[in-house]
Amino acid sequence: MSKVSVLNAKRSIRGVLSVLDEYRTKYDLSCDEFVIYAAIGEANVASGRDELIILKPTNIANISYGLGIPKETVRRKVLELIKRGLVKRNTNGIYVSDLAVWCRLGAGMAEAGDAPGDAGTRRETV
Repeated sequence: MSKVSVLNAKRSIRGVLSVLDEYRTKYDLSCDEFVIYAAIGEANVASGRDELIILKPTNIANISYGLGIPKETVRRKVLELIKRGLVKRNTNGIYVSDLAVWCRLGAGMAEAGDAPGDAGTRRETV
């Protein structure tokens, strides 16, 4: 493994940690809440015809299964996200309250992961 690969990985991880810290501080999110919020938004967004974005609600079971987090944990964390105003729940399911906020999270993660060079290299044991 090259020094450049290691330094690029460190830069990418530092960026991700920076985004996580920003959301943790700004919205008082735990790591699980952060991941669940990100997953809810990812599940909500679907592309339709003519470049339309469609928001399709998801549910606790889908998030639990997708993340491998127990349903009861997801349920509790979703209630916290609802209290903070980041997600909403109606009879159709759970969805992000403000798509623009979720998109900023995605943009921050993309910037954090854009390390030059060997960014897509498979992880090796050092």
